Amino acid sequence: MAPVAVVSDTTAYLPTDVVEANDIRLVSLYVNFGGDMLREADIRDYPAFFDRLRSADEMPTTSQPSVGDFLAVYEPLLAEGRDIVSIHISGGLSGTPEAARQAREALERDGKGGE
Repeated sequence: MAPVAVVSDTTAYLPTDVVEANDIRLVSLYVNFGGDMLREADIRDYPAFFDRLRSADEMPTTSQPSVGDFLAVYEPLLAEGRDIVSIHISGGLSGTPEAARQAREALERDGKGGE
């Protein structure tokens, strides 16, 4: 049986120590804040982020990860011979699961795994 890799998106808000201890791979959503496109995974200074929210004239929008974002995480894991369990936010709230599904289909089509 192949070793299993767990992939999640950043909406799970898993603590860093849990991610590291369990070798969980994260695919980041994006926050568009006044023209600045930030990867949610790169936001570390939450007090500053919330200060910016409080003073913003316009609220930020979010964007799902791209198919390419998922491929960048999935391909190396499959190349290592690992199976992947990918757990994400609800498809009713985000297109994130659809992007993950499309990445899986692309990997299957290219013969790289993803069954």
